[in-house]
Amino acid sequence: MIASALMAIASGMADAGVNTDISQFLRWISMGSGAVLIASVIVDKLLQLFPNWDEKARKWVRYAAGMLLALGLILGADALLQSPDLVERFDPFYKIIFGILSIWLANQIGHAAH
Repeated sequence: MIASALMAIASGMADAGVNTDISQFLRWISMGSGAVLIASVIVDKLLQLFPNWDEKARKWVRYAAGMLLALGLILGADALLQSPDLVERFDPFYKIIFGILSIWLANQIGHAAH
């Protein structure tokens, strides 16, 4: 399940032309589609931790929390894009995290294929 969610994120990033440049990643998030995709995966994984919730409450919480998280991601990415010095400071850390996630995602896809 996690592998399919990460494949969706990677596919969305590839479709948007996102590479290992943090400013392009932030632009992908600030356009909205990236933020909604990331927020929906995060909220879905968090709600799986609470399986006893009523189904109606889960749908409302999933929608409201997803939209609020997506809005926060959009505003945060846009604020970071306004500060190029701060983006440059985060770039080395982003490349490390992006590399680790790429390797992990490739490993998950490999295990899902077998």
